[in-house]
Amino acid sequence: MPSRKRAKGKERKANAVVRRAEARRSLWTTKVMMDEKDRSIRCNHGHGGSSIIPPKDHPVSTFMDMFATLSLDEEEEVTIYDLMKDLYINHPMVWGNSSYRTKARSLLLSIGMNSIVQDLDREYATANSFARACLVLESCHGREEDFDSFFHRARGNVFKMNGGNQRDVLKFYSKRISCSCLKQRYKWARSQLPKTGKCDGCGKKCERSSLLLCG
Repeated sequence: MPSRKRAKGKERKANAVVRRAEARRSLWTTKVMMDEKDRSIRCNHGHGGSSIIPPKDHPVSTFMDMFATLSLDEEEEVTIYDLMKDLYINHPMVWGNSSYRTKARSLLLSIGMNSIVQDLDREYATANSFARACLVLESCHGREEDFDSFFHRARGNVFKMNGGNQRDVLKFYSKRISCSCLKQRYKWARSQLPKTGKCDGCGKKCERSSLLLCG
């Protein structure tokens, strides 16, 4: 018979695995459910709010667990290319199923929208990151093509978002929601903020009209 000490050790390890899994899941589920936990958000932005959160063992849940763990890790910065390629390799069921991709996209949009509405991130970095992930998902037509092929289709818009400002983030989400939560913000951004981009040469952000003037 196994010793009591060994049994306790196995139990502690199993409990630790469960706690880590719950921590990964809470990274994104709590941000989707802000419309329930924080009464300042009463809109699901046309993407279902907490009702679209799938069960823990659903392929989209494990996809989101990995996405949130990597994208929200403040200690290690990862490029959108590396992040989405890791997800492509590790979660083939999501990339090969259009309804799963749609569900993952809705979750990303919900989290991005909630971060904007609550002003959790003044520079909109979280919303920008989630928007770029959505662009990659939208460019995918299934597992029949390799990752680099459909990432290439999304690259121009991804790069534009990466070099943009709040105006670009608000424009992205405004086109993908059915509510008016961003109407006044986007109206202000269009009148007050210039169109910006990141220079391929020097890497600096500047107005798009002057991008071709770099050295």
